[in-house]
Amino acid sequence: MYVLVGFDGISGLDWLWISLALLADFASYGGGVGRKRIPNYQGY
Repeated sequence: MYVLVGFDGISGLDWLWISLALLADFASYGGGVGRKRIPNYQGY
């Protein structure tokens, strides 16, 4: 994924948005980990 960054780079609250995006990204990957343990789950 590519992100557009302004001429003055990443500063201030930009780090907050980047960290929230990374947290949401990792949470989406970890969200489906336990589904295969559910009996009779036909999701995949």
